[in-house]
Amino acid sequence: MKHTTTSILVMSILLFTLSACQQTGGGPRSWIDQPLDNDAFPLQKLTLQAHASDTDGVKDIEFLIDEQSITTINAGGGRMGKALYEWTPPGPGVYTIYAQAVDNNGNAGDAASSRITIGDQVAQIPLDEPDQPELKQSDEEEEDPIQEANAPVEGVQAVPSQAVNCRSGPSTDYDALTVLPAGIPAEIVGRLSNNTWLFVSHPENYIECWVAASIVDVIGDLNTIRLAQALDLPKESPAEEPPELPPEEQPPEPPPDEDNSPPTITSVTVSPETIYPELCVGDVQKTTLTVEVIDIGGGVRVEAAWVVANEIGSAELTDIGNYRYQIILGPFNKTGTLSIYGSAIDGGDNWTPFNITAEVKSCIG
Repeated sequence: MKHTTTSILVMSILLFTLSACQQTGGGPRSWIDQPLDNDAFPLQKLTLQAHASDTDGVKDIEFLIDEQSITTINAGGGRMGKALYEWTPPGPGVYTIYAQAVDNNGNAGDAASSRITIGDQVAQIPLDEPDQPELKQSDEEEEDPIQEANAPVEGVQAVPSQAVNCRSGPSTDYDALTVLPAGIPAEIVGRLSNNTWLFVSHPENYIECWVAASIVDVIGDLNTIRLAQALDLPKESPAEEPPELPPEEQPPEPPPDEDNSPPTITSVTVSPETIYPELCVGDVQKTTLTVEVIDIGGGVRVEAAWVVANEIGSAELTDIGNYRYQIILGPFNKTGTLSIYGSAIDGGDNWTPFNITAEVKSCIG
């Protein structure tokens, strides 16, 4: 919902009928900070980073790859927990990363996820150019291409279970040259040192190309196949920059994406909960209001208004870091219930309300 420009004191009166209830027992809410969904990376070590929040405290954050647990990290037990882990992918492919947190009561929250792609960055070619198989043709008639495709393939073979792309280099960054048909073996004439990509001879048109080992069945011993030699990916020529337009002809900047998600308030506290009026010399006369807020879009501010007897006030809280905002209230001249109302407002003017009370107690009698 959108934050209006109406005075926060008017909003406070409307919120007086609301009761602030922090739900517990449902498990922490988790976010994956990196890597993000649909990111792509070379085959190298990655940093996994996640955070979670829960009013019962975040005990642990577990990282999983394709639903297989790889580590569980102690998050400290506070209302806000963070976790970092260095992960080395086993090879090229598409992986789904999950982060799931558990609170101090053993309740597990919903897992956050990111789906990423890992690819080779080293292109390779065979050390020696393999000889092209000779096509034997009769002077009177050509051989049946179907019989030729179904003829036995000598040596180590790659057999796709379904039609797959065969590329100009050992990575999905390379263009597909042709397609290997399902169920027909292709001879393997080269390989990468980690056996993740295979250099094969197409069984029908004899184009030599690269196929991922994970999408074919290998028949024979790959150790008998020679390794390949490194070759960099072809460099793209830099695109020519268009001429700069005069200011009056510059296209308007696109509007920013609208933020419709309100901030999440994870904690509201006052400390101490009982204070004394200004005339009570030697007694505690001030209390600290602390509000913990999470907002993915950032740019949060927290405002509060308060009333005790006929004394009222309002102010904006100070950002003290680690998602926390604070203000010191008091001293007051009157005794009674100190009612505090406020809201957390993000950069898109979405807001989430809160309210809490403390006591201003007489020191006389």
